[in-house]
Amino acid sequence: MNVQFILQRSFEKVVTFLWALGAGVVGTLLISPALLAATLSATGEVTTLSWSLGTIMKNYWQLLAYLILPWTSTLNMSDFPTSPSAALHFMEVKHLFWLMFLIFVMASGILYFWLRWVHEEQHEWWLARSLRWVMSVPAIFVALLVALGFDRVFIGFHHLFFHNNAWLFDPTTDPIILVLTENFFLVCAVVVILIYEGGLWWLKRSLLKD
Repeated sequence: MNVQFILQRSFEKVVTFLWALGAGVVGTLLISPALLAATLSATGEVTTLSWSLGTIMKNYWQLLAYLILPWTSTLNMSDFPTSPSAALHFMEVKHLFWLMFLIFVMASGILYFWLRWVHEEQHEWWLARSLRWVMSVPAIFVALLVALGFDRVFIGFHHLFFHNNAWLFDPTTDPIILVLTENFFLVCAVVVILIYEGGLWWLKRSLLKD
């Protein structure tokens, strides 16, 4: 096994992992309004809140617009006040999401040309083997969830990506935290994994269809 072969397989794994992760995050973000409405309704949490589902969704759409639209620089939810600390956190989240958008677009472009090369060189089986390895990565996350619980994994994620305490919301100053529940984030995490795996499964199936 030569160095070039190892580098090619490593490159495949990194690019396909970033592409699938980007697809999972971006896809989940785009359908998150439906996930939020379904979660609040299915768990009955909406009945414990002081706002109607319609009001909640209107404000969530305003939050989502701030997160995904590059020309929206100020967060303004009509029924939910935002403290300076929360505004800082949402700005950091916006930057993180846009990093994922960029990673997804770049990985998609690289993967497109890489697939053309793979097809020309008839290396589909080698890439398919790399994809099987990449598809196993979420098992690590699932194992952490089982071993530690979602709450500890969620907290660890924030400590890893946010180097301040702005993510610790006070419900009296930032009531949006009462809407963005742990159940909602757990559902989002599951959907990210499903899109991640579905994208890789589709790619693997496309490679070997002949």
